Amino acid sequence: MPRTKGSKNKPKTMTADFATQIAEKQSAKEALAAEIASITANIDTLKADLKEKKTALKKAEKEVATLEEKKAKAENEVSEVYENFSDELEEKERTIKELNNRVIALQAENQGLRAKYEQVTEIPLIYYGVEDELYEGEIKDQILEMLHNQMSQVKKKTRKEHILQDILECNEITGAVDKKRKDIKRILKGYTKVGDSLKCDLKAYGFAIEKEGRHYKLIYKGDSRYLFTMAASGSDSQHGGGNLSAEIIRDML
Repeated sequence: MPRTKGSKNKPKTMTADFATQIAEKQSAKEALAAEIASITANIDTLKADLKEKKTALKKAEKEVATLEEKKAKAENEVSEVYENFSDELEEKERTIKELNNRVIALQAENQGLRAKYEQVTEIPLIYYGVEDELYEGEIKDQILEMLHNQMSQVKKKTRKEHILQDILECNEITGAVDKKRKDIKRILKGYTKVGDSLKCDLKAYGFAIEKEGRHYKLIYKGDSRYLFTMAASGSDSQHGGGNLSAEIIRDML
């Protein structure tokens, strides 16, 4: 059968068109694959970054929470210190006010006593000796206590009894000596060691404290005649400090 004119190269043209399309699609496929690979890589990187950022966020949140706690604690401490300082300041101010009032009262009392002294023209019944009072009211109370004790030994309905009774009725005991006795019993009660608190109380009472070996020397008001020995270990504690307080009361009060 004879060929139609011009049909000789037609199959070759159709083949070339398919090859071109295949090449284009293959190129597009490779470009898409490369793009997908790039996007996948970017996604992996973003995931890693996201994970890292989340970790950093959690850490930052913990640090913020810790700082918030520290801030709250610091504010509470500052508030506490301020309140304590305020209370202490108020207490000091009250003490100063009380002391000022006491000074004013003592000044008024002193002026009154001075006025009475200047008006006295009679010779006193008994003169003071050279002994100074170790604390206010000491000598008067000691004398009145001794006179009161003497009353039990004086014969009844005699001149001596009448004189002693008259003196005791006209002079009132201030209670200074009795207070000193109670104070030293309280200070030494049950002590087990000579700590700072006990030392402070003894000094406020009037004792100077000196360490001497295993013992302490207590000297009252700087007068070496009234020197007492105190065990550092508190060996007297089983008696509630009674032995030492009894010795102090016996020799000094």
